[in-house]
Amino acid sequence: MQEHTASATESVAVSEHPLEFIFHPRSIAVVGASTDRHGQGNNFVRGPRNLGFPGPIYPINPKASEILGFKAYPSVLDVPGPLDYVISSIPAAAVPALLRQCGQKGVKFVHLFTAGFRETGDRTRTDLEQHILQVAREEGIRLLGPNCMGIYYPEGGLSFSPEFAKEGGNIGMLSQSGTNASETANFGAARGLKFSKVISFGNALDITEADLLDYFAADPNTHIIGAYIEGLADGRHFFRVLREAASKKPVVNVMQGGGMLAVLGRDVRTFFPAAPSGRLFPASTSVMAARRRSDGSSLPRGPGRTRGAGDPTSRAGWAARRSRGTGRRRRSGSSVRRPPGRTIVASSARPCPRGTSPSRRGSAAPRRARLR
Repeated sequence: MQEHTASATESVAVSEHPLEFIFHPRSIAVVGASTDRHGQGNNFVRGPRNLGFPGPIYPINPKASEILGFKAYPSVLDVPGPLDYVISSIPAAAVPALLRQCGQKGVKFVHLFTAGFRETGDRTRTDLEQHILQVAREEGIRLLGPNCMGIYYPEGGLSFSPEFAKEGGNIGMLSQSGTNASETANFGAARGLKFSKVISFGNALDITEADLLDYFAADPNTHIIGAYIEGLADGRHFFRVLREAASKKPVVNVMQGGGMLAVLGRDVRTFFPAAPSGRLFPASTSVMAARRRSDGSSLPRGPGRTRGAGDPTSRAGWAARRSRGTGRRRRSGSSVRRPPGRTIVASSARPCPRGTSPSRRGSAAPRRARLR
């Protein structure tokens, strides 16, 4: 049985970004760790173990004496030595008490795999989520989630799956969907894509999509940014961060059901769907028409081609090829080499036919496509 002590070597942060510390924990505790190898509570222990996490791993389960060879503890307060990173895989109602214990232990970061909050649509669950945020702020704890898979950081030995590749790369991915994050890491690796970090952030109660996008823009190990976003906590702030990130690195962004957007440097171009679920973009944003491939997927007129709105790994590959200068040539014949800032945001929503734009009722009204 492996019984870790607090003698693990501390990792050194590589940047001054406020979120950098969450990727360099000295130790990890999995609250709700499971003896069932098919359970996610077990994967959260096997993931960092398989990727070679250098510090202690503490399974927290009052009904187990050991899990996967690691000594199990009844609570985080029983863990010997300092604790930096806590993963919650327990019922939602037990999270406030866990955060109080983490505060006593000096924990500064908690990943909430726990679900069953506002995503259920229940008012009581929504209130519980806000209460959790209040408790976390009182205890000085940053939260990732809830309802998310967490962090895959191969160079640091962090992973929410034991199946992910151990070798890191230069593509950073943030995803509101845990399934999308998992499939991106798996299928991307099969296509030769290597990731600096993949982050599933779920309900974005504390750490938001804008915070993570800003982090990736500053991360020296990330050269290309990918994102899958289902909703925006603060649309205006997100667009400001998006423009700034796109001025530094290529960004590939999939918006769930909201529209198609392309950013070239700081210049925004938006593609509205024919039947939008919600107007996410400012009214002053320039409107362009979209064109369709023969397979039905939409293409932006300016930035470049993608395989389809449902395939983030192909878009990341597109950005990677062009950042290396190995992509197709433009009509002018000039090779595309390391674009200064390029973002594509695709959508699962159906785009307007060419030369049209949506009316308030969602129907496509003829309008001449123009740029402002």
